[in-house]
Amino acid sequence: MSSSRIKFFNTRALTSVIAGGFVILANSFPIAARSADQPASATSAASEAGKASGGNYAFLVAIDEYISPDINTLNGCNKDIRDIQEVLVKNGFPKDAEHIKVLSNKAATKQAIVDGFRSQLVENAKKHPDAFFYFQYSGHGSRMKDPTGGDEDGYDETIVPADSRTPDHYDLLDKEIAPLIAELTQYTKNAILTFDSCHSGNINRDSDIKIKGRRAVKDDSRAMPASLSAKKRALDAGAGFAPRRDSYICMSACLPTQTAQETEDASDSDKNGLMTRNLIAALRKAKPDTTYRQLLAMIRANMPQEQIPQFDGDLDRVVFGSAAQRSDASLRVSKLDKANKVLTIDGGSNLGITEGSVIAFYKSNTLKLVGEKDLLGKGLVTKVMPLSCEVTIPENVKDDEVSSAKAVVACTKLKAEPQRVIVQVPSDSKLNTDAAKEILETFEEAVKSDPVIKITGKESNPFKARAAACDVVLASNTFDKFDTGMKLKDAPPGDTPVYFITNTAGTPLFNFFVSQNDQSASKKIVNAIRKKSQQAFIRSLSNQLSPLNDKLKLSIIRVKGYENNAAKTPIEAPPLKEDQLGAPNFRVGDKFKLAVQNTSDVPLYINVLTIGTSGAIATMYTDPSKSLAPGDTVKTDVMNVGYPLGTETLKVIATTKPADFSVLEQASALRDPTPAPKGNAALQDVVSHSLSRLRDLTKDQAPEAAQLNLDDWTAANLDYVIKDRAAVATNK
Repeated sequence: MSSSRIKFFNTRALTSVIAGGFVILANSFPIAARSADQPASATSAASEAGKASGGNYAFLVAIDEYISPDINTLNGCNKDIRDIQEVLVKNGFPKDAEHIKVLSNKAATKQAIVDGFRSQLVENAKKHPDAFFYFQYSGHGSRMKDPTGGDEDGYDETIVPADSRTPDHYDLLDKEIAPLIAELTQYTKNAILTFDSCHSGNINRDSDIKIKGRRAVKDDSRAMPASLSAKKRALDAGAGFAPRRDSYICMSACLPTQTAQETEDASDSDKNGLMTRNLIAALRKAKPDTTYRQLLAMIRANMPQEQIPQFDGDLDRVVFGSAAQRSDASLRVSKLDKANKVLTIDGGSNLGITEGSVIAFYKSNTLKLVGEKDLLGKGLVTKVMPLSCEVTIPENVKDDEVSSAKAVVACTKLKAEPQRVIVQVPSDSKLNTDAAKEILETFEEAVKSDPVIKITGKESNPFKARAAACDVVLASNTFDKFDTGMKLKDAPPGDTPVYFITNTAGTPLFNFFVSQNDQSASKKIVNAIRKKSQQAFIRSLSNQLSPLNDKLKLSIIRVKGYENNAAKTPIEAPPLKEDQLGAPNFRVGDKFKLAVQNTSDVPLYINVLTIGTSGAIATMYTDPSKSLAPGDTVKTDVMNVGYPLGTETLKVIATTKPADFSVLEQASALRDPTPAPKGNAALQDVVSHSLSRLRDLTKDQAPEAAQLNLDDWTAANLDYVIKDRAAVATNK
């Protein structure tokens, strides 16, 4: 059925819960419904997890009837819950009260919702962490005036329990919901959360709110009671930015600026959300390897322009799959221009793609985007915009295949200097063995044409002449000379000959080492040096020509401990002044926050990456749904200082449009021994992960995005030094 022919009158707008790093969105049904033409073996990971755990667990809350006469009655909430149960049962959720708990109508009080969430989901997650856990709230949504000033718009988003708006009973705040989600995801990576309620910011508060079927009520104008205000203030202090997590999936019916529609059916009892209709249809067409990112594209293709669904969380996970069933991140093909023989992908110059870059296109059902398997073809970048680029259409590829393909950067023309390597060739025969010579020969052959790694010399003592032009030393010695400042769990005997990489001063990098007896030694060495190259590129990423340059003020706030309260509020020391910062020194075990202030005159979307001493690059924060207003300051969650020792970098990237930089992540040098693909520069080493994609641009915003220039983003670095504790065991 064409969405343009669907009549709708009911509005379900977005309800967001933004606290503790979680975004819980509206009108979402993340359920894998198998179609009749799929093979019987195509069971979801949730079904398998349910069998292994004795069943998955759901907590479903539906409120059509409220206690207060001032709240209008709804019709479809309980039907939402009945419909969702049918699909849950097909995915390993036994249809019994133990596994699917339903709280309905006037029984769904605020305390009952909180208690039920903990007893049904959190407690069972402690016992069965590999099971799947589903929560849904269907009912009214609203707002409440924020007396603490903790929210950007001056209001707390809320859901409306059955007993709310009666004497001494209030809505359930977003700041109260977030700790519940944090409790759940502490014990499981398989959390699915749905809030099907209306966002009251889209409602005229002076109008008659009792519109049949609309899931919203007026803002609660009552003063927040002292007990709730004090609780909220503690939660505000402990919230803020939080590390990106892949432990949940959230799907919403629309963008924050839009409303979600319901279909018009002959009977109120038959009504569904427009998003729900299209989601169920997409799930019936979904294959066992369809990811949430692909599911989103399928749904959006059948939605009207005024309602664009939005997903959040682990989008590259297979629909209703486990964390292990995850696709490599990719770029989306957003436009196909057959007349000019080009297509558009959503990654651009803000991340280093240049004209002449080579883009590889893989089949839409491919999970691992490396090598020749499932490769459709390659195209050349002909035009670059800040957030997108045009690529020549690969030859001999069908239109439908390339339109749904996954795109990754295979090679860029970014002009970056390669990592210059001096190889240590020791004179000691105990180190200069036949095995060592074979490793070096294999290493030299592997990097002969590698644009990222360049051997600049061989020396028996490369640390004597530090003036030699190099970035990395491939050092050879016994393990007891490889001093990391900590005791490694997998440490070999001290007299074991090993290779490790160091800086020119001889300080080991990444706690990385390989034995001369390791058959994969040369591959691991290449991979570790490439990780250093990737880190060097991201450290250097800047936009000096932008008027936003120097408009980010970064401050370090040391955390001295935690208050003895339920929220465990961090005790903060006064922020270090700018002239006191330099490179702050921390010892292992210290705790701190990063504060970011927007000193520009435009709202900015903030992304925080850590470039770590382990070789890792991690996303500490990205939130495409919320900008930082001019003059405002945000704080990261508490960060704990750990090994390895050395200098780490906090990279803050700010953009005027939502953009996700999380695909620049990489594992540590020791955790990810698989060699990274060769590339033409540092950035292309993220081939298997691709580059950032623009999120949340609607179709009518696309021309605006194409007109953006490099004035629309900026970046800033803050380095800090990790020192050891007073006493520590080493490998010496």
